[in-house]
Amino acid sequence: MGSRMFHQLINGQVRTTFKDYLGVFMKLFLDDFNMFNDLDTHLLKLQLCFDKCKKIGVSLNPNKWMFLVHLGVIFGISSI
Repeated sequence: MGSRMFHQLINGQVRTTFKDYLGVFMKLFLDDFNMFNDLDTHLLKLQLCFDKCKKIGVSLNPNKWMFLVHLGVIFGISSI
């Protein structure tokens, strides 16, 4: 399986797994996802995402985590 096909497969699995969250409080960019929400529900939504990752066996790289980014451009996507 080629690298491009592999990334398409993974992207499709991530989209399927997080379909209830996409557009509501999550955006997907390739194999990275961004969450947007208010501070009152942030921890709850993080826990939902972490639980989904654990359920399907996805490991996250803590060196790439960014929390509480209020505005800016991340991965070419403006959060303003």
